[in-house]
Amino acid sequence: MLLREVVNLARVYGWLHYHTLYSLGSEEGFPDLVLVRGNRMLFVELKRSQKERLRPAQKVWHEAINRANRVCLVWTPELWDEIRKLMR
Repeated sequence: MLLREVVNLARVYGWLHYHTLYSLGSEEGFPDLVLVRGNRMLFVELKRSQKERLRPAQKVWHEAINRANRVCLVWTPELWDEIRKLMR
């Protein structure tokens, strides 16, 4: 499972991480994961494959976060090598 792998990597490289365990009642579309290390903050939406697209509410959050000069990414298992490089 990609979430578990990313969280494990976050622990190894010293990133604080947040994932809403039960999203019932939470704002629809908020990214799956928030990662913070030093002065870097990443918002990450996790997808099972590159074929999976952002839902409309996810796209609203994704665009708003990027407009606020933060980084909002979409990660899939196919991007694992890039994810590891980015988190080092």
